[in-house]
Amino acid sequence: MAEFINRADAGRRLAAALSGIVASLTDLKGRVSAPKMWDSIYSEAQFTLLPYIAFTKGAEAKAAQDLLDLLQKMATT
Repeated sequence: MAEFINRADAGRRLAAALSGIVASLTDLKGRVSAPKMWDSIYSEAQFTLLPYIAFTKGAEAKAAQDLLDLLQKMATT
């Protein structure tokens, strides 16, 4: 997952890829529902996406924040 996010944000295409990422994550959450399993994914995403948010604007920054919000929710519910 982190590799996919890295490729999307490296090309500044995270906003365009977000719906596919969300669909994949939602499907995976249905199969692996334990929040503690998602905590490491959320932590890895923070490491990758927080700097991205700091250096981008507009739709890209919003997509990155939306993705982090989703992963935080998955890690806590």
